[in-house]
Order: sequence, then C-alpha cells, then structure tokens
Amino acid sequence: MRNGQRDNPIYLGTKDYIKAVAAHEEAKRNWELGVATYEGTFKQAVEEYIKAQELPLMAGDKEPATVYRAKNTLPKIDEELSRIKFGGKSKAKSHPSAKLTSITKDDVEKWQKQKLTQKSERTKKLLSPSTVDTYMRVLQGFFTWCATEGKIKESPFIKIKLPKLKRTKDVKFCTLEEREKLLENPPNEAVAFILNLGFFAGLRFEEINAMKSDWIKGDVITIKATTHFKPKDKESRTVPINNKLKKFLKSYGTKEDFMYAPHVTTWNPTPSNKYRHDPKKTFQKHGKNCGVSPLSYHMLRASFATHLSQGGVPIAQIAELLGDDIATTEKHYIGHSPTNNSTACL
Repeated sequence: MRNGQRDNPIYLGTKDYIKAVAAHEEAKRNWELGVATYEGTFKQAVEEYIKAQELPLMAGDKEPATVYRAKNTLPKIDEELSRIKFGGKSKAKSHPSAKLTSITKDDVEKWQKQKLTQKSERTKKLLSPSTVDTYMRVLQGFFTWCATEGKIKESPFIKIKLPKLKRTKDVKFCTLEEREKLLENPPNEAVAFILNLGFFAGLRFEEINAMKSDWIKGDVITIKATTHFKPKDKESRTVPINNKLKKFLKSYGTKEDFMYAPHVTTWNPTPSNKYRHDPKKTFQKHGKNCGVSPLSYHMLRASFATHLSQGGVPIAQIAELLGDDIATTEKHYIGHSPTNNSTACL
C-alpha cells in the first residue's frame, strides 16, 4: 500500500462499470479481512508474476538474472507441484496445474525433499543443497508476491524456516607477493581491469561488470544502481582510489558506456553465464601461470579486505568499504587484528 492505494491494479473480472464497482467493493472488503479470492491456477499466477517482473526496469529494480531465473524455474516447479497434488490420484504422466490457493506448506516441503533426491540432467549427480536452496528462494519470492497481491492469505514460507547454508571452505586470499605477480603481466585488458578493481577497490565481479564511467568522480568510485544492476547491499557506497589504482585507470582511459569490456554492450544473462562478459578460463589460466590456483574473482575482494586488516584498518571501516556488515566482514574476510588506521598496505 502507498498513500492508501495499491501500487499495482487488480483485475476485477469484468469490463462493465456497475459490475466493476461491486467487484471493487468486494475485493476491498476481502483484502481488509485478509481473505484471498484468487481462483486461478499456480501456472496462471506464475504467468502474471513473470509479466510483472518483466516491466521496464528502473534503477535499482530486479536484475535480469533474477527475472531469467524466475522464468526458467517456476514453470518446472509448477509441473512438479502438480504431480505432488494429483500424483496419488492418477497414473497420468502430466497433470493440470493445481489451484494456487490449494498449495500448502506440506506440499512445498514434500517438493523440497524430492528435489534433494533428484539428479541433475547435466551432471547426473544429486542436486546440491545450495542448488535446492536457490529453487526454494525463487519459490519464496513468488509466494511473497502472491501474498502482497492478495492472491493468497499468506505465503506457505511463513511457516517454513529456510536453513542457513554452512560455508564449507574458508574464503581464500592472495598474499601481497601473489598479488604483485598477478598484476605484473596480465594476459589482456579485461583481466587487468578485474585484477585492479578487485585488489584495490574490493569490487565484486558483478559490480565490475556493471561499472559505468560516471562511477568515477575525483578520487573515489561510487557503486550505484543502473538500469541492469543494483548493488547487493541495495545502497550505493564509495571506495577511495589509491595511487596504484589511479595510475591504472589513467592508462586504461575512460570508456563511453561500460568501463569493463566496453565492446560488449548487451546484457542477456543465462544460467551458464549470468554476467555480461566473463573471461573465466583466461582469468584462471593466468592464476595458474602465476602459481595461484584455483584463482577466483572473489579472492580479489577477500584479498582487499585482508590486506587492509593486515595494515591496521579498523573492521568497521573495512565493512563500510565492502558494503557488508561488521559481523559478515569479520567472519568471512578478516583473520588479523587491526592496530592502526592506515591504508598504506594497498
């Protein structure tokens, strides 16, 4: 609700004005009472949800990857939930989509258990808990939207607690010697840009991909929302440009649109590549040649935080530069106690 009005209109089921007024009053009354009147199927609700997600993006709205995931995941979930609802009553291979309001917490949990015993079509191995967790969160977002739209009384996920996935490995980082070796002779301009922005600004790879020339003002980089991208922390943040990064950016020059890979102007993410441009093989091969294997994009961000900590920068300041909270920063990136406020280590 906003100023007493709904952000999105609801369909009243008629084009007749008098009938529409009556339907409006009933819909309003049911909304106030918390009664869901939606008679459509799960499939129909999914189609409406996807249509709503595909509305022209404004700065800070859903990322294309999020929309893509919903479009490709929810129709499959519809088929699987239909089999759960009707499977015991029929031997048919396919079933009609279940009524949206009939989907319960038990159905969702039964579907979750089935996914955990399902094998991937590509690898022929069981789906990992993290993959199933992603499916669950896509479904959770859909049901939250349905509840907001008044299609259901409440989301089944209100009664389902999603477990926090445990990190199986500690975040790795590069030593200062490894960092200098990687920066010494990068294979191409794209890898050089990633290394410098990761090591000296702590940018995530998706932020590097989305970086525009207007993010750079004076001696700071401001990570902010664009048409296709929104910061993970949902708010813009600034990172100071140190002398080494300033020297690199000066030699790199200003680009018209995207600072990284300016020749790639399209943004069409897929499950196998959610980025606009991804030189993963070249990047990892460079790491192997420098004795850092496996090298990941996130290692650069972890190195940025760890090197700051080693140089004595307080955790609160590092967290602010990373756009994370202090607890997350301390848990995942910091293994050293700060002694003074210095960024000379960069």
